Amino acid sequence: MHLAGGLRQAMRCRSIPMMIPRMLFRPSLAGSAAALMLCAAAAATVSHSQPAHAQLSSSVYVDPQRIDSAIAAFVGASPGEAGGARHIVDRRLKLAVCSAPLMTEWHGQRRDTVKVRCPERGGWQIFVAVAPARGAEGVSAVAEPVVNRGDVVSIVVRGNGFSVAQAGEALEGGAPGDWIRVKPAQARDPLHAQVERPGLVIVPAI
Repeated sequence: MHLAGGLRQAMRCRSIPMMIPRMLFRPSLAGSAAALMLCAAAAATVSHSQPAHAQLSSSVYVDPQRIDSAIAAFVGASPGEAGGARHIVDRRLKLAVCSAPLMTEWHGQRRDTVKVRCPERGGWQIFVAVAPARGAEGVSAVAEPVVNRGDVVSIVVRGNGFSVAQAGEALEGGAPGDWIRVKPAQARDPLHAQVERPGLVIVPAI
């Protein structure tokens, strides 16, 4: 309703500038000024009729594709390729927008996981599994799973100078470095953890 009314009023505004010279010394000048103000309000209604949530989502959260690009530039391979990220970053992630360049580095000595972080104060960090590169010495083309679905695993939350372990169940299988879903014994919702070795998965504390 507001948009249609604003457009109709904007169409009427075309005739007002032609009317003003004839009416400069007439008592209806105040009416012309009021009409001009009404046209300005109608133009504002049209310009602000677009919903704000589309702009809000792009300005509040970081684009996951930006993280994919940072990882690809770091490892020299695109997601899904040998040596690249095993999967693209989950598009459902809601990470705060980061105005600084994203920082990438290897997490661990096996170079099978890339840590991406926002270097700003209070910034976030995530860990992304990387597929073995072709011809990598000591790495087979296809890594064998060391955790299978239904296995009882130890879920370790590991942070800077501390670690907390609890028992859980693997909801997926995976090789070392893979991220799988696991369900802690005392929790209802599953979480993502990285396979470290048979029977052990790690949840890095952010």
